[in-house]
Amino acid sequence: MKTATKRTWIIAIICLLSLCLPMLFLTGCAVDIDGRHNGLSVGFNYSNNIRNPYFNLAVRSDETTFDINDVTIDFFCGWLRDPPYILTDGLDYSWLIGHAIYVANDQIFLQDWVYSCYDYRSIENLRFLEIISSEEYNSVAFEVTMSKRSGKIFNHCGERLTIPKELFEESHGTIWLWMQTIYFSPDENIYSLTIGGSMRIYYEFIDDNTVRLSK
Repeated sequence: MKTATKRTWIIAIICLLSLCLPMLFLTGCAVDIDGRHNGLSVGFNYSNNIRNPYFNLAVRSDETTFDINDVTIDFFCGWLRDPPYILTDGLDYSWLIGHAIYVANDQIFLQDWVYSCYDYRSIENLRFLEIISSEEYNSVAFEVTMSKRSGKIFNHCGERLTIPKELFEESHGTIWLWMQTIYFSPDENIYSLTIGGSMRIYYEFIDDNTVRLSK
């Protein structure tokens, strides 16, 4: 009787493990995609705490050290799950200009911030890089998928971005990349910036002419 009971317990444990082990594998720790890259990689890891899924930003380079006159990296952006706006054919969206990309240093912080200006390309302490139209950004070309095994996969093929050397003001610090939605008010003839995403890159000088970037 004891032998039969012991055998029953062993079979039950084996069955339980066969059910639990696949679940543990599927829900286990996410792969460190950024850490696997041989160079600079920020923003490609899986995250279960994404504050704004409409604006995912990432950068990558095969290098981590750069000449201060040519800090050039690849920039990626896109939306996760759903695009930020549902644009209906036939309606006027002239008030929605697009999504502007800026670079800045520690001197500015914009996360929950609305800003009005007459020229969104010229804002103090923000370097304007480019603007992506809402129609283009809403397309599948900017879709992002994400899993624990693969991290974030951007349909956006990436663009070359050069960080102005003037932003490296200290021996070490932070560089911010911002993506802000641009609205236009024809009645007031002003632009408003709001609802964006951001990411940061740390830097430190190795010597007077060389800077190292890191996550």
